[in-house]
Amino acid sequence: MPDLLIDLKSAKDDGRFADELKKYTNPTLLILDEWPLLKLSEDDAPNLLELINKRRKHSSTIFCSQFREEGWYNKLGGSDSPLSDAIMNRISYDSVPAFTAEQEKRIRIRIHPELILNEGFRPA
Repeated sequence: MPDLLIDLKSAKDDGRFADELKKYTNPTLLILDEWPLLKLSEDDAPNLLELINKRRKHSSTIFCSQFREEGWYNKLGGSDSPLSDAIMNRISYDSVPAFTAEQEKRIRIRIHPELILNEGFRPA
């Protein structure tokens, strides 16, 4: 995920944000590993919110993290950032938590409802 944030910030600085965002919003499935590894900066939070907001209307996202979901809020800025609530609401609204066998990674899967209906996806 750090690379994604760097790409989005650089694109915003260079005036290429819309094109760069399409690279991440167009795939049917996006896997965000190392979620959220570092605390978001004030510059990164709006970019991430826009990405998640655009994806949730038409595609699925897997958030892979070594942190418990309860800790994500603080990594996303906590009470210092009004965007933390917005990001967490969009992630948790229509997603399913999953865990690896060793419980080392926490995964939250947000599957688009049409994929569930059309392709018969059912979480284990």
